[in-house]
Amino acid sequence: MKSSDTAGNLAISGDQTFTTLTPPSTDTTAPSAVTNVSAGSITQTSAVLAWTAPGDDGSVGTAASYDIRFGTAAITDSTWVGATAATGEPTPAQSGSAEAFTLSGLSPATTYWVALKSQDEAGNISALSNVAQFTTNSPPADGGGGGGGGGGGGGGVTTPVPTPTPTAGATPTPTPTTSATSARTITGDPINEGDIIRATNDFKVYLVKYVRNERYRRWFVGPQMFNFYLHLGFSKVKLVSPETLATFEESWLIRAAGDERVFWIDPATAVAGQGATRRWIKTATEFTGAGHKWQAVYVVNAAERDFYTAIGEAGPTPTPTAVSPRFTQTLRLGSRGNEVRLLQEAFASDPELYPERIFSGFFGSATNRAVKRFQARYGIKQDGIVGPETRAKLNEAFPS
Repeated sequence: MKSSDTAGNLAISGDQTFTTLTPPSTDTTAPSAVTNVSAGSITQTSAVLAWTAPGDDGSVGTAASYDIRFGTAAITDSTWVGATAATGEPTPAQSGSAEAFTLSGLSPATTYWVALKSQDEAGNISALSNVAQFTTNSPPADGGGGGGGGGGGGGGVTTPVPTPTPTAGATPTPTPTTSATSARTITGDPINEGDIIRATNDFKVYLVKYVRNERYRRWFVGPQMFNFYLHLGFSKVKLVSPETLATFEESWLIRAAGDERVFWIDPATAVAGQGATRRWIKTATEFTGAGHKWQAVYVVNAAERDFYTAIGEAGPTPTPTAVSPRFTQTLRLGSRGNEVRLLQEAFASDPELYPERIFSGFFGSATNRAVKRFQARYGIKQDGIVGPETRAKLNEAFPS
C-alpha cells in the first residue's frame, strides 16, 4: 500500500503475503450401510462376524472406521446408544472386501443381537446395518468338545504313540496324532486343555491335558515352572473341588520338543520349589512294561526338562531333529500370505496376545496389536513389525 502526507510525500509499505482459509469439507456423503452382517463359528463364548466392506462415499472408496455393538436385546436406531460397544474392530478394507471380526467374552447359551455402523474421514456416519442374531453354545454337561489353547507344558500339542519297531537304545520316535480334546464344566467355569488348576484344599498347581476321553494333570513342582511358560501365571489358576481334581489322572511323563527321549519324573523325589529327578525310559518294552500310557506323555520345553536332575542317562543320546525356522519373512501392516496366517494361528494359542483369533492371512490392525503385545512381553521395541529380533523370538516361542 501507499500513503502520502499534506506535502505530497509518498510512503510505500513492505509486501505482505497471506493465505485464505481452506473452505469447510464438502464431503457430506456417508458410507453405505452394510447389509450382510452374519455370525458363524459360534462357541460358548464367541462368534465370528462377517460382512462386506462399504465405501467412503456410499459404496466407493474405503471407510475410516467401524463401530460394532451387541446386546441381549434387539438393536434398532433407538436402542443403538445403549448397546454394548465392541473393542478392537478391524480397520476397514477397500469397498467390496470381505471383513471378519471375532466377538468374544460372551456368555454361554445366550441369544445376542449385533449390528454395526461405519464412518468416513469427514465424520459422516452410515445408517445402521442389518441386525444379526445368534445364540452361543451351551456348556457340555460332562465331557464333549471345545477344549483348546494352552501351550508350554503340553496343552494343545500332539499325542505321542509308539511306532511298531522302536529305535535301539532310545525311546521310540512317536508318531504325532491330533489329540481330541474335551471340556468339563465346574460351577460354570470350563476346564480346558492347557488350563492350570488347584484344589481348594491343596497348594499344588497342575496343568490339564485331555486325550480323547482321558483326563490328565501334571504337577507344577515349583514356582520356577511359571518362568518356563510366560503365558501362564498364578492369576490364571482355576480353583476346583478335591473331587474334581481326582477325576484327572496324574502324569509324571514328559518329552521335550525336538527330543525323542521320554522321561519319567520320580514322584518320590519331587519337592515343591526344589524340583525332582528324571529318568530316561530308553525302550518301548521298558515303557509299556512299567504300565505307562503314551497318551499321558506331556510335551514340555527344554528349560523344564533340564530343571529336573538326570539319573541313569548313560548311553547314546539321540540327536534332536533339526527344525526349520517357522518364520523367515519380515512382516508388517499390509503383508499377506501363508506366513501371516501361521503368525495369527500361533498368537491365537494365547488369548492375551490375540483375542480376535482372525486367520485371514492379512496383516491388519489386529495382527499389528498382537505383535506389539508379543514384543512388550519379551522386551522388544514395540514397532509392530516382525523384523529379525522379533522373528527370532517367535521361532523360539512357537517352534515348528
